[in-house]
Amino acid sequence: MKRTEISFKKFVTLFPEVELPITLTTDTHHEFSLHNKAIPQAMIDEFLATAHDDDFTEYIPCFSIPNTKSFVALVYWKAGLLEYEYSIATFDKEGNLLDKRSISGTKVNKDVLTRSVATIESDWLINVVEGAEVIRDKETIFNPQQSRVHSFEMTASGEIVVAEE
Repeated sequence: MKRTEISFKKFVTLFPEVELPITLTTDTHHEFSLHNKAIPQAMIDEFLATAHDDDFTEYIPCFSIPNTKSFVALVYWKAGLLEYEYSIATFDKEGNLLDKRSISGTKVNKDVLTRSVATIESDWLINVVEGAEVIRDKETIFNPQQSRVHSFEMTASGEIVVAEE
């Protein structure tokens, strides 16, 4: 059986370009899912899927980063079992993956709920604020000492690196 080639150009059209800065919260994906069609499975398999995805994992295209010259930067939302995350992936112009990183989301690990929010600035700096809540007896307890802030930056080559503090 002949395999149909998946077009990278068509894949990129699923991600509308947005104006920066933009903030990704735990609810922002609802807005994207209203306006953007879900990513077809063949494109997920070709460009985004990881080895630990299951049949219930869902991918929603969010947007593309403007003004990239030698690469393409795409942000998507991935919903898995007890884990929801925004990721950024960079590709060369032919569709080869350059780098990929989770930048914010919600994760449940035993009795700890961790949430993070990311803001992508116009200079490609990605600021992330993360906080954790402990779930006890159906009540969540926030501990501000467990909050942290960190940053990533996207380089001109499409690499996503930890920003210098």
